[in-house]
Amino acid sequence: MAENGSNGRVTLGRKLAQRALVLVEPYVYSERTDPSGEVVQPRGLHAVGVRVNQALVEAGRTPPWVLTPDECRAFWASREVGGPDNNPYDYAHKDPAIVDFLAGFWSPDVKKDDRILELGCNAGGNLSRLRALGYTNLAGVDINPLALDTLRREHPDLAAAADLTLGPFEQELPQMAAGSADCVFTMAVGIHIHPASHLVFREMARIAKSHVCVLESEVANGRYTFARNYKRVFERLGCRQVREERIDRRSHPEVSRDYDGYVARLFRVAGR
Repeated sequence: MAENGSNGRVTLGRKLAQRALVLVEPYVYSERTDPSGEVVQPRGLHAVGVRVNQALVEAGRTPPWVLTPDECRAFWASREVGGPDNNPYDYAHKDPAIVDFLAGFWSPDVKKDDRILELGCNAGGNLSRLRALGYTNLAGVDINPLALDTLRREHPDLAAAADLTLGPFEQELPQMAAGSADCVFTMAVGIHIHPASHLVFREMARIAKSHVCVLESEVANGRYTFARNYKRVFERLGCRQVREERIDRRSHPEVSRDYDGYVARLFRVAGR
């Protein structure tokens, strides 16, 4: 009975926190861009809200204004796969300009014969473009079986050449050997790694033989979007940042505006 009472108190507390959310939404939720398309520059209480979010998420804590791990899993499981905002075909044939940017950003540190592992490879848009650019040793992990099925159908040559793994990062990464990939990278995937799964970043640094590269939004925060400063995240793991670059419509007019406000960071892994 005591256990049920405790669970009831937790549930009631969370419900009250969610009802109070309307009062704090302007300060704890943040977009990448404003209605005019300009990259958001947090100021005042908004900047405080962004920093609080980052601090909690980077510490592996779940703020009351975001979904719990179970709620996140239920959300992703209930989405209409193949719908207008979740169509693997669109990811398979995405505009390649952002991948061209990435290849230029991490060169010459990441080489075309390096083993490159993408976390959240989806239907293969990024890996397919890297292969077209001459990268020959590619691997990917994704949790969505439909996405990998789409990859195999739309990019059969990539599927035949790349090592593809189906499963959650939390399960699959610990099974990979230390230093088994020269470079581990994410693109718009870290933003959806729940605070409860923050050890994924430690696994990235462990698996990487030489470099970790991330291209992520660091300010945007929502119910299932988690803001982090990735320089702090990976420097706390002993990595050294090599370079960083922010994307906006003026500095990178060639890439999709879906990446405005994203920050690219390349890290050298400690001791390697």
